[in-house]
Amino acid sequence: MAGKKFSDFDPLLAMSGNSFVVGYDTTADTNNRWTLAELATGLGSSITTLYSGDGTVGTTRVAKITDTLEFKNAAGTATLFTLNDNGSFTLGEGATVGNDKAVAIGNSATATSNGIAIGDTSNCAVGNAVCIGGYASVGGDGGVSIGYDVDSTAAGDGSINIGSYIANSATNSMVFHCTNTNGVTHSTANNVAFYVTSNATPDFSFVAGGTSTLKSNLTVEGQTNAPIFTITYADPPVIDWDNGSIQTVTLTGSPATAIAAPSNPKDGATYILIVKQDATGGRTFAGGWNAVFKWKGGTAPTLSAGANAVDIITFVCDGTDYYGVDSLNFS
Repeated sequence: MAGKKFSDFDPLLAMSGNSFVVGYDTTADTNNRWTLAELATGLGSSITTLYSGDGTVGTTRVAKITDTLEFKNAAGTATLFTLNDNGSFTLGEGATVGNDKAVAIGNSATATSNGIAIGDTSNCAVGNAVCIGGYASVGGDGGVSIGYDVDSTAAGDGSINIGSYIANSATNSMVFHCTNTNGVTHSTANNVAFYVTSNATPDFSFVAGGTSTLKSNLTVEGQTNAPIFTITYADPPVIDWDNGSIQTVTLTGSPATAIAAPSNPKDGATYILIVKQDATGGRTFAGGWNAVFKWKGGTAPTLSAGANAVDIITFVCDGTDYYGVDSLNFS
């Protein structure tokens, strides 16, 4: 078998007692050869069974790593693979990990505590983060970046970015980039955004506790509803459309102060105000309405006076003024 590489062996050829392993002893300046039995004896208990006749391993083999196992390039100048005794490993020239739960795969990939970095120059700069893709990076604890050059280095905790060429500096955000153009810059926190037709403005943006936007026609198969919000009676009743686009108030008195302009109006919105009489009836808006309310013919409706009567007033808003149409005396 002299001059043969292990990869040249045919596993189907039996290795008999006439087979030898040949080597050269540089200290003694001699050639040496060993039978398989001699090797087994010389290696003692480390190897009790070598190979069976068909070239397969006879029993389970255990390799113990007490330090660090490294594979370098041909010149020996760069480490390509590292397996540490704590179980962490890197694959790629210049890849580094921060602890035994981190994984780095790719040239110059970096994963700190409990992080996973996969891709050329990918960088999980904080713990418990995942970045997959060339030049992908994560700067917020628990963040995820998937795609080429997805940059959330300046992002806070919990950001998730999927696509390519994303620069996200917002906390608790999720960004999807699907356009063919480079460069999405995102900074809205507590937000889920889909960039589909533009890299400047998301086609869909959900903002927790804020205003969400959908730039598309929408078909709903099934019901949609806006729960009716009950206004607490006061003089005058206070209307805030952020509480709901349909609101109701029961008059237990006749407000002497004009109904103020509602807060948080939206251009193009339709609002409904349901005005109910109490069991006494005869209540009015004695103080009238603010000038932002516009009426057909310039005259506000006269409320139904009967006990428990119901009037419904519908408004179309242009962002400032309200154009009202009344439907009166439901009972």
